[in-house]
Order: sequence, then structure tokens, then C-alpha cells
Amino acid sequence: MTPIRFGTDGWRGIIADDFTRENVGRVARAVACALHALGTAGLGVAVGYDRRFLSDRMGCHVAETMAAAGVPVTLASSAVTTPAVSVCVVDGGYAAGVMVTASHNPSEYNGIKIKSAVGGSASEEYVARIAACVDQPTPQRPAAAVEQADVAGAYTERILALHAGESPARPLRVVVDSMHGSASGVGGSVLRQMGHDVVEMRTSANPSFGGVFPEPIPPHIAMLQRSVVAEGADLGVALDGDGDRIGAVTADGEFFSPHRILCVMALSSLRSGASGRVVKTVSTTGMLDRIGERFGAGVTTTPIGFKHVAREIARGDVLVGGEESGGLWAPGYIPERDGIRIAVILAGIVSGLERPLHEEWAAAAREFGAWEYLRRDLTVPVDARPRIEAAARAVATVGDTPVTRVDTTDGVKLVRDDGYWLMFRFSGTEPLLRLYAEAPSAAMCAGLLDDAEELVRSAQR
Repeated sequence: MTPIRFGTDGWRGIIADDFTRENVGRVARAVACALHALGTAGLGVAVGYDRRFLSDRMGCHVAETMAAAGVPVTLASSAVTTPAVSVCVVDGGYAAGVMVTASHNPSEYNGIKIKSAVGGSASEEYVARIAACVDQPTPQRPAAAVEQADVAGAYTERILALHAGESPARPLRVVVDSMHGSASGVGGSVLRQMGHDVVEMRTSANPSFGGVFPEPIPPHIAMLQRSVVAEGADLGVALDGDGDRIGAVTADGEFFSPHRILCVMALSSLRSGASGRVVKTVSTTGMLDRIGERFGAGVTTTPIGFKHVAREIARGDVLVGGEESGGLWAPGYIPERDGIRIAVILAGIVSGLERPLHEEWAAAAREFGAWEYLRRDLTVPVDARPRIEAAARAVATVGDTPVTRVDTTDGVKLVRDDGYWLMFRFSGTEPLLRLYAEAPSAAMCAGLLDDAEELVRSAQR
């Protein structure tokens, strides 16, 4: 049988290759087996699915398989976002959530995300328990029922209730790009009910996602950048394939990365007198360290993957948290990243500014230093990984400046004494090597990534 390997947020595979009905059933039975072993199977599970090819059918297959194994199931009656399933888990008191999605990955992928009883990403220990149950005998139990529910509608009500009584300092014109994902219609509806003038785009179901990856970063959001300018909008937001990640666009059409969104959220909270830690993954901007230092707020750095951020959230005293890939969190919510909720918060912040967001960011850059960021993904043979990582650890300078610290929290991060850095990390879900760089200018970032690519080529010779 095809091995089932779990990555940073569940299991993913290529449709009709390793993502098959048989393998989906194996994962569903493993989840059921783990819940029986934990004694929580009777609490049931919430099951959802996105708009990818076969997601609806595989969602039904997951539900039927788990119910046959004696686990009660609540199945979403339509395609939903991953955060909607997480909210359903918490509000319904379920033991876990199972979401059929490959998130932001290319259209040929699909997969399964596992959510814990608190609504966040399942811990490594939890996932390891499920992995150990793959192909193990499932305890014999009477079959349970599958019930359908309006998970999307309940989620919308929950988000609006969180912001009940709030109104924007001024209504914004916002372009919402759902990238043909399962946030279509929901993000725009929530922002509209919050008082903003909303223009929606790419809301139709399209299993190929219009020929781009459903990841809210350039070049995939070029249409949004053009639309924001054409519409004279104050803000653009893009949501990934399953709605848990966000990217943004300023009024002048510039991409406003998750790094910048997280910085703006931290600054807004700290300037209003709020306190707490800033939690970020190792690939997230060093500007947050400068902000924390200025306001006396602690900054906690974790490995990549929102589950690590969620673990810190559970420990308490977190002001904001997130990762460079667009999974962000703010207090008052379950320990889950949620693109729609962050869109509401960002729109609220922008509505209260006395100048456009891009001008506000320019002022922040003058105050805390310029922090530009770029990432490149390279397809690299798995057997080259040890040589590449060894070569990266041996690098003595980054951009002609000595490396003062090598951070191996997750991958190999080469940090200079001014805080700028270059990082090498292999993906946990795809056969990719991710290269990251942060420097004072985009041109310098590109140069650092060019140097990194040359190192990778040399290591493979």
C-alpha cells in the first residue's frame, strides 16, 4: 500500500495518484481508531470539505467511513472554509474536526487536515497517534449516524457575533478575492455586514483555480492588484483555497504581505495600550522583534506551522500571532488561523487611519527600519537534502555581511548582526526547498536568493 505520511498540518497527496478513495478511507479509519483509543469517539467529529476536485465526494466518504467505525459525524452541507469546521468543533463540543482540503497547494493536490477539540491544528503528538493507527484494526462498534449541518452559516454568525457592536471609523471600499476557494461569498458577506462597500471577485467554483495556485501571494493575486486600483478601493484582501490564510493589497496596488499585516496588528494593539506576547514562526519578519523591543513586549519564535503558534496561544498572554504564509491570529478567538476574521480586523484598522495604508507602512518603515521579504520555491531531489543543509550551515556571510547566528529551529536560518537573514527549509508537504530572505530592499532580497540558488546548485553537483 502507499505509505501515508503526515506533514505539518495533516496529509496531502496528488489526486488519483496517492490521494485516492482507498487512502482517504485509511486516514478516516485511523482517525476513528485514535479517537476510540482516547475514549473520545462518542463526542463525534465535524467533517468539512473545500471546492477542490472530488472534495465533496471524499468528504462524504470520510463521514461514512468514520460513522461505520462507530464515530458520530456532523457533515457540512456545502463547501466550507477550514476555520468554519474548527468553529463547528468548538461550538458543538466535538472530539475533532476533519477537513478535506489541500489548502493553498496547486490544483492537482488534495488532502486532509486534522483539527483538535479546541479548534486548532492537531499537535504533533495527536497526529503521531493517528499515524500509528493507519491500517490498524478499528475497534468493533455499532455504526453511528451522519447528520448534515449548515456549518458555513453557523460560522458567519459566530464571526459577526465576535464583532457585534463594532462599526468602522469610516466605511471602506474593499475588493475581496476568494481565488475560487471555499471562502467565496462568505468573506465578502461578512465585510459587507460590518459596514464596508465590497466588490467580490473569483467567487465561482473552479477546480483548476483559474490556472493559478490558490495562495494569496504574487503572482497569483495580480488580478486583485489591478482590481483594487481600477475600483479605487481602499483595501484588497485575498483568501486562500480553504480560507484560513490571507494576503492584502493597498490602495496603490502594492502587495501587503502577512508579515506587514501582523506588524500592523501588533502596532495597533500596542499603541492602544494592550499587552502580551507576539508569537511568530522562524520565517516571519524580524521587524516584529524591533516592535516588541520598542514597546517592551516579548516576542516568541516557533518552528514553521501554525500548530506551533497555537501551542503558544494555549499557554496564554498572546497579543497577536502568525506565520509568513498568511495564517494569522488575534485574541478573543479559538486557536486557529482565519483569513476572514483577520480581514475584518485589518479593515477596522485601515478605516481608523488618517492616511492610506501604504503611507502608514512607509512611516512604520522609517520608525523601525525597512524590512523587505522574498521567497522562492525550488524543486530539489530529496536525496540532496543533507548536502544542501550542510552547505547552508557552512555559509559565513550573507550579502557580504558576516553571519552572527545560525538558527536551526526549523531549517537553516543565517542571521546577520543587523537582523536581516537568509533561510533554507524543505517543505513538509511537497518536494520543495523553500528559500527565504529578508533585507532592507527587494533588490537585495533577490540578490540573496540568487546566491542561495547558486549554493543549492553547487551542493547537487
